[in-house]
Amino acid sequence: KQWYQRRVAITGGTTEHGISTGFLGGYPVPFLRCIVKMNKLLKVKRELLNKVKNLNSTVERKTSFKEPLDSGTQLMYATVVLDLDKLNKVLQTNVKDLQQHCKTHLGSETLAAIQVKSDCMEAAEQLVKEANQLIKLKHEKSTKFVAELTALLIQVERLSTSKNSNSMPVLNESIRNLRSIVHPSNLHSFQENVEVPLAHIQARLKQEFLASPD
Repeated sequence: KQWYQRRVAITGGTTEHGISTGFLGGYPVPFLRCIVKMNKLLKVKRELLNKVKNLNSTVERKTSFKEPLDSGTQLMYATVVLDLDKLNKVLQTNVKDLQQHCKTHLGSETLAAIQVKSDCMEAAEQLVKEANQLIKLKHEKSTKFVAELTALLIQVERLSTSKNSNSMPVLNESIRNLRSIVHPSNLHSFQENVEVPLAHIQARLKQEFLASPD
């Protein structure tokens, strides 16, 4: 239990004593700290869930062989469940903090753009899943690339209709993410067939945004 308490002590709370409140990479430091805390908490939760999974397997095995559960296993199970409950409460607090930081520093339009990106990815994954029932594409990396590219195209289409200029940085991030999973031997083709056409589309959209009376 002590290891859990130490980990939560590192990630819990929202104090910023002695920490800069400036900007890093264009983002407010408190906002970045909140994301780091959330990632650490989620890592701890994954570890606890793995422990629960392993304990469940132990319990099922002992039950199938009609072996009694020893007090050590029962105590460990109860401890992990309690730790998981405490961690969920800390997570809820940090989720609220993160939401507040998002509202304060990102603005409603940027948040809407991020939500659109998430929606596009969800729609793309569903389309690829349905299409793959016919295509039978088995290579996981290829499937991921197709889904990411499809999501990017949907994102561009929605950007052209929403006229939300805050979506442009989110779109650029999507392009960078897609580029990062392209094999080095295919980068030149990716630049010519994806990045260059998208750059022209972005330039046209920027002109439309500037010309818009809003």
